[in-house]
Amino acid sequence: MDDDEKKAQRRGRPFTKGESGNPSGRPKGALNKSTLMAEALLADKTGLVMRKLFEDVERGDRVAIRFCASRLIPAQRERPVELELGELRNAADAEAEYAKIYKGVADRDMSATQGEKMCRIIDGFLKVRRAAKGERPIKDRMFEELFPIPEALKMRTKEARQENKP
Repeated sequence: MDDDEKKAQRRGRPFTKGESGNPSGRPKGALNKSTLMAEALLADKTGLVMRKLFEDVERGDRVAIRFCASRLIPAQRERPVELELGELRNAADAEAEYAKIYKGVADRDMSATQGEKMCRIIDGFLKVRRAAKGERPIKDRMFEELFPIPEALKMRTKEARQENKP
């Protein structure tokens, strides 16, 4: 190997860019050696381990009971909410649905987080409705009330928009 080839192959990168020592890559479904070893060790002992676990549960071992329960009964992050929501057609419908959600949270029929998530769905509906009607969001209108745009500037922007229309 001459000096030019040594310079081309930098330290830590023995292969040229785009080529590796295993061009086909790792086969799909191939397991790590540690996984294969663990499976081989447990293959003979699975029945014994399960029998021992159930014996511990029968004796009242709290750790064994907790382990079995965690595997048999998955933890629920949030319980399902039973709330009758009506059809959303306009802002008045959305207001009525907000009231139902508020009442559900106040009566503890749902958590505050669940209520917030349901309100986000209604917010999305209202945002789409405003966009379909060509309305601007309230925060934009409030900004314009606080910081009014001079009429001369408004006229220039209207003229520019008309010039850009085909």
